[in-house]
Parts: sequence; C-alpha cells; structure tokens
Amino acid sequence: AANGRFACYAIPSGVIRVIDRQTEALGLLRGHTREAVDLSITGGGGDECLLAAVANDGQALVWRVRAGGSAVQSERLLSVKVDGTSPGADDRIVLCPQGGPPGGPPLVAAILNGSAMLWDAPSGGEAAPPGPPSPLGCGAAAAVALAAAPAGSGEAVVAVGAASGDVALRLCRPGGGEVSAAPLLFTAHGGAVSGLALLEPEGAGEGARLLLTLGEENREVKLWRADLRAGSAACERVLSIDAPPSPPLLAALEPRTRTLLLVSAACDPANGPMAVAASTITAYAIGGGAAPAFAPPARFNASAGVLSFSPIVAPGPDAALDLQLLCVM
Repeated sequence: AANGRFACYAIPSGVIRVIDRQTEALGLLRGHTREAVDLSITGGGGDECLLAAVANDGQALVWRVRAGGSAVQSERLLSVKVDGTSPGADDRIVLCPQGGPPGGPPLVAAILNGSAMLWDAPSGGEAAPPGPPSPLGCGAAAAVALAAAPAGSGEAVVAVGAASGDVALRLCRPGGGEVSAAPLLFTAHGGAVSGLALLEPEGAGEGARLLLTLGEENREVKLWRADLRAGSAACERVLSIDAPPSPPLLAALEPRTRTLLLVSAACDPANGPMAVAASTITAYAIGGGAAPAFAPPARFNASAGVLSFSPIVAPGPDAALDLQLLCVM
C-alpha cells in the first residue's frame, strides 16, 4: 500500500516495512503472527497517516505512522482479535477516513476469518480497545471481498462480497460502527467475488454509487449502478478479461482519476506452477454521465512479475493529475 509520502509492504514473520518516500527513512510495524495479506493506508502526502493490516491470524491492527528523524515513527491505535478460522480465504481490511465528521476517527472495515465487521478507529492511545463491532455479513456464505467509500451526511458506503457471488451494500454511520440502513443484496457473479471498488456517479443523488465487481472465476469485471435509498442495483457494463487463469489476477481502482487497473501475468513453468515471468498492466478509464462505460484500454508491460501494486495520484503538469503505480516485483 502507498500514498504520496509513505509506502509499505509485508516481510516475513508478520512484520510490515514502512518507507518514507521523501527521505528513504525506514520503520517496522510488529504485532501479527503471520505475514500480512492486506494493507490499507489513508491518502495524502502529509507527514502523518494511518495504516491498517490483516494477516490471516484473526487480528486487525491499525497504526498511526509519522515522518521524523532517521526512522519512521509509529503508534498502534487499534488491535482487534477474532477467534476461529476460515481456511481458503484471505482476511481483508479497508480504512475509510471520511466516514465520520471532519477530524473524527475513520471507519475500519475488515474481514476476519470469513466474517465482515466494522469499527471506529480510536483517535489516540496505545492499542485502545475498540467498541463492539457491527456485523456486515452477506448471507450465510463467507465474506471474501471488501470496499468502502465516504458518503454524504458523515456516512460511509461499505460493500461486502461473498464466496457465493453475492454482494451486500450498506450505508454505515460512525459511532460504534452503527449500521444505519438495511443492506442492498444482489448476486454479482456465478463464482466468488474476488474484488470490489466504489465510485460516486457524476450528478447522482445521495445513496447512488457505481460499483465494480471482479469475478476471477468467470474472468469478468462488472460495472453496476446501485441506489441504496431506492434499494436497486443494475449491471451497466461487463468487461471480459482475456488473461490466463493463473497466477491470480490483480485489480485496483483509483477513484480520483476513475481508472481501473488490471495486472495479469505470464507463468514461468520452469520455476514452479505459480512462478511469474512478466506482467501486463491494463488501464481502463471509466466514463461518467448517464451511461458509464469502460474506455478503450491502454496496456504496458513489466519485465518482471508484479506481486502487488498500489496506484498513487500525484500533481502533474498543467494542473493535471498523474497516476503512478508502485509495484512490488
């Protein structure tokens, strides 16, 4: 995960390395018993941000990270432990800093051991105890994908995808993670939902969202128009993915530039069934208006396999926005 100032990635033994991109100072975050499988970082390029991690060990951890001196400083704000196991699916975590009032704590949405839940992150204090989580289930199936985005009136939209192919959308209000509306439930794919992302439609009313769902088993991305107030969801576009079934497809949405990024890889059988020789990165602009659609793609290649990547928006020439990709190869 990365923003304008910091980049972070998992290393063995449950440790997360943080790099100050301006000074190259380093920091280490500890607390997980397994290697982190998902990271989320608040945006911006300031001297301070929040970083959250999960590691398939039943824990969700959130730190405040600060620049300063010869090393990156950190303070643990949230530590949540959930008992039980859910083999075959990775935990997920998302920070939504605009979910509360200005200056208030962000919402923390996480999938731990197949169950989705929501908290407020404490604003300070070493490993402050969280309030009770609010469940964000998606029927009886295990939760496997997660997304969150700010909404009006201090609320947040949280999307949960299930192994069954179903999706649940909720409007959530900060303050103990209270869920303020009944979920909008619909079936997105014939197989598991392997990725989710939320966008605000141009000129849409409160509660309306564009939702991207990735169905890796079906090799497709669907663009949905969902209205939580009206309780409706309609599929606007289907994007078929021309990529080999393995290694896994990587996907991310950069909301400010409305760009969908897909990374597919070529296998290297000489070094193992999941070894990656090179990767192709495909970028799709998502048009707005009354009929949102995927623009023709742009493609470029990475000479080595991409293990994970994070899109970062930076100021470009003539007040434009540049989209940078930070890749772990």
